[in-house]
Amino acid sequence: MNMTRHGELRCDQRGFSQAEVAAVMESGTKIHRTGIVFYVMTKNDINRCPQDKKLLRNLHGLTVLVSQDSGSLITVYKDKDALSTIKKKQKRGYKAKKRRVFLYGR
Repeated sequence: MNMTRHGELRCDQRGFSQAEVAAVMESGTKIHRTGIVFYVMTKNDINRCPQDKKLLRNLHGLTVLVSQDSGSLITVYKDKDALSTIKKKQKRGYKAKKRRVFLYGR
């Protein structure tokens, strides 16, 4: 797996091994948002895995961010509510609708 310097630093600071990151990327929920691929380990992912559930329970909420272009790991963090936060993000290439401003009295 290709990692950025920032990704390596965050894995070391937060105590995540490459095996744990690989398990999340293999078994976690994959979401494409804002030019980044998010891998999140949810409770449903843990229940579906035939692997050691005790090990996977420790990974609940682990989120891995991977660049869509280069495929390199950007950062890793743990947030049990990450899935709902990520789903609220805009998709890449989304253009907001322009609002019409009406000026009264002119």
